[in-house]
Amino acid sequence: MDKQERHYNIFKLNRVFAISSILFLLLLIWTFADDYSRSWRTYQSEFRQMEIVQTDSLLKLEEKITQRNVRISGSTILTENCRRILD
Repeated sequence: MDKQERHYNIFKLNRVFAISSILFLLLLIWTFADDYSRSWRTYQSEFRQMEIVQTDSLLKLEEKITQRNVRISGSTILTENCRRILD
């Protein structure tokens, strides 16, 4: 009774399992590579650069406005102090 009674061949099953595992591994690698090399990624990076430039320019504009408001409020305070002294 060396031969076990089975409805399948173990060696053939191991071979099918090994081949299907390698196939699925290659499919997984291919999926990641295909997802990484999308054509829209170049457009996305260009748009991000445009957003960076736009945000920098808006930030500089806000800084100028803030500095102008500080100067105006400083001169207003100075004017009010002068009026108090003169009154």
